[in-house]
Amino acid sequence: MPQQVKNGKEGQVYVIHVTKGSLSDECLIVGDRILQVDGTNIDDKEMAKKFIVKVVDKLSNEMK
Repeated sequence: MPQQVKNGKEGQVYVIHVTKGSLSDECLIVGDRILQVDGTNIDDKEMAKKFIVKVVDKLSNEMK
C-alpha cells in the first residue's frame, strides 16, 4: 500500500496519496492538511493513521 500521509513541518500532516474510488476519494485531495480526526488534534503521521483506522473501524461496525 502506498504511503497515504506524511509529516510536514513540525506538527503538520499532509495527504500525499488518495486511492481512487475509496471513501477518502470522496472527501480528501492530495495536499490536504490533517488537523483533527474525530475531535483529536493530529501532529504526526503515525497518530493520524491510528485515529483514521479507529474511525473507519467504528463506522464499519455501525454499518453491520
